Amino acid sequence: MHRFSIYLALAVVLLGGCARVAAISGSTTSEKPTSGTGERLPDSNIRASGFLGHYDALKPLPGKANTWRYVKPGVDWKRYDKVMIEPMEVWINPEADRPGIQPEVFSEIDKSFREIVAKEFREGGYQVVQRPGPGVLVFHVALTGVTPVHQGIEATDLLPIKAAINAGKYAFGAEPYYIVLSGEFEVIDSISGERLFASVGARRGYETKTKGSQLSWSEVKDTFTWLAKQWREGLDRARGVTS
Repeated sequence: MHRFSIYLALAVVLLGGCARVAAISGSTTSEKPTSGTGERLPDSNIRASGFLGHYDALKPLPGKANTWRYVKPGVDWKRYDKVMIEPMEVWINPEADRPGIQPEVFSEIDKSFREIVAKEFREGGYQVVQRPGPGVLVFHVALTGVTPVHQGIEATDLLPIKAAINAGKYAFGAEPYYIVLSGEFEVIDSISGERLFASVGARRGYETKTKGSQLSWSEVKDTFTWLAKQWREGLDRARGVTS
């Protein structure tokens, strides 16, 4: 259970940029989540998006700045061999100049996310189901603090989402950019509706090439692929199984 909670807490931190680079130990540093309008996160002056509803049970993750988690004590993870993936939600940065994103963009983000996560769990031997039942974990995820930009009329790999970017000096003198997205995540028992795990966090991934101000589909899909792998491996460890 402890290992699963650690993996989930790290995985919910949605990494913009190259997942291969971000997965390397020590190659990322923390960044504050974009402020929301919800309640303040424990021991901080950061307001949550409101996606999780209540945050009082979350605690700062030791050694991981700007990451909070909750794990229900005594969970028997071994009995969970099925997953149900709720549609991904996208919560807009309340300070964004543009209030929303076109519905088809929401749909494509959600479709990509669920396809990638479902594929990872099926290949790991889990059942991906559409209804609650015994042994079913419900995954509920949101991208938060998303800042929309004007949707261009030309076909492009760029999403109409502005990345929070901070330039900095790399050890070898290159000029990387840190692409930042915030995320909130919960795992629920499908029958009782009880929250078994929750996490809030943000992380910035090193990239050694200059980045534009918008996220690309390839970056987002790489991120989802990395994320799904962490979830599946974490649940494997908690259940004591080998894929």
